[in-house]
Amino acid sequence: MEPNWEYQNIPLTRGTNAITVTAKDAEENTTRATIVITYAIQDNQSPSINITSPNDNNQYTTDLNRVSIAGTSTDNYEVTRVTWSTNTGRNGTAIGTDPWIVNDISLNQGNNIITVTAYDAANNQSQDTLTVNYEVIVASETCMSCHNGATTNNDYSGAGLTNPHPFGGAQNIRCTICHGGNGAGAGKLGSHVPPPPEIGDDQNLINDPVAYFNRLTLTGIDKFPNYIVGGINYSALDYLQFINPGDLRVVSDGRSCGRCHGNRHVDWMTRSPIATETGILSGAMYAAGIRNQVPQNRGLYQDTAADLAFRAIYNPDYVLDRTNIGAVDSLIEFPVFSQYNEQGGFQLFNNAFYDANNLANDLYTAAEQNGAYTNRVRANSALANLYHEQIAFTCGDCHLGSAGANNRFGDFRSSGCTACHMAYSPDGRSRSTDPNVDRFEPANPDQIVAPERPHISSHRIQNVAKTLPSGEFVTGIQDQACAGCHQGSNRTVMQYWGIRLDQNQDLVNNQQYPTNPANFTNTANDPRLFDPAVNNNTFNGRNAN
Repeated sequence: MEPNWEYQNIPLTRGTNAITVTAKDAEENTTRATIVITYAIQDNQSPSINITSPNDNNQYTTDLNRVSIAGTSTDNYEVTRVTWSTNTGRNGTAIGTDPWIVNDISLNQGNNIITVTAYDAANNQSQDTLTVNYEVIVASETCMSCHNGATTNNDYSGAGLTNPHPFGGAQNIRCTICHGGNGAGAGKLGSHVPPPPEIGDDQNLINDPVAYFNRLTLTGIDKFPNYIVGGINYSALDYLQFINPGDLRVVSDGRSCGRCHGNRHVDWMTRSPIATETGILSGAMYAAGIRNQVPQNRGLYQDTAADLAFRAIYNPDYVLDRTNIGAVDSLIEFPVFSQYNEQGGFQLFNNAFYDANNLANDLYTAAEQNGAYTNRVRANSALANLYHEQIAFTCGDCHLGSAGANNRFGDFRSSGCTACHMAYSPDGRSRSTDPNVDRFEPANPDQIVAPERPHISSHRIQNVAKTLPSGEFVTGIQDQACAGCHQGSNRTVMQYWGIRLDQNQDLVNNQQYPTNPANFTNTANDPRLFDPAVNNNTFNGRNAN
């Protein structure tokens, strides 16, 4: 049957098109018929999209925490939608397609990569990206501006003091995170932690040898009471943190190094023999037969368990395991019987308790304890206390709890983490780039005098030698850092260098036992010990012979 009507060139849209025709007679009667036509075309061409605002060069830096972007998109047929996403997990749909806009995208500090995607009806797509660097620009702490010269972001961009911690994730640590103090203070007086009255100013360090001893060695600073300066209350730890952020008494309180490294490194180190000096302090008491001072430690490990330490320490995780030889739950503080200006009790000064004529009575006799304690020293006796103090005088600074003697070439160091990880110069003089440090202090490296103090070699934390992502090579802990501790009775470094200490000058006097060597060379020309640029005469109090 031939059709008797037709309609040509009906426009179609992509997808489904429903076409309805209606027939009507003279009586207005109608009937309808519908045909559904799917219009499909082969579209392999992707749309195009461009970010044009805030710029069109794919990089943008801002100090605001939000950014709006806009742009254009085109297609051979039609762009159906524009979406956006970021590398920080944010996403959404733009307003419009050509042009399109996205308002107020939240930014994280650092680089934010924003990707926009245009789609057409055939799901073809194309992308454009914009990297937005969100820089939080803040005024530097006053300590940074004074010691480094950087005025924004505490980023060590100045010419002064170098960045002590240029390591990923924490490369711009604020000065006050480590040292405490007031980062918004005005000048030295407003920013620094003032010394407690027991330390005082430089003139007091000259006048008061006890004050200078504690400032130089850091030994008793944690014992000072709280004090008020300028209406502000300070603790002894506030000052100790300020002058040495790595002191174990500071980091074990969760400050400075302890803020990041507290759960493992700090706990391990503060409980270790290198920090407690229990090997020397407890070992010396054991050698004299003095009974263990911690009751629960008595009898452990054939009665060789430790009991004494530089400061009292307790291990909350301790579980008795007799196969874990040497572990104990607690150590008590090694008492001091020679406190300055203290008399009475067990203090040594002018105390009849320490009458030399009675000291022999402080040894157990064969008639006591069934002879099991014969010639052992009685605990808490005059002889035990005198022996105790001699150990403290001779060996009491061989640990990380304090800075040691810290008073002569080859012996300059600090305490705690700093002793290893931020070494002092052998001559005590600063090689840092801090413009405010006296580079000729101490004047005589062989013998420091009040109110002088020694200085770090470089304001840079050291561990193992490494190359940073920037390509910069960072040196590691060097032999000289070890020599600051291990060159006295513990001659580890000297032996490693092939040097024999001849403290009694047996070789020089031709009386070496069992025989004299055919020849020997002294250390006068060894620059590791005697630096020609410094012209020191001693190394840790010893001459070249």
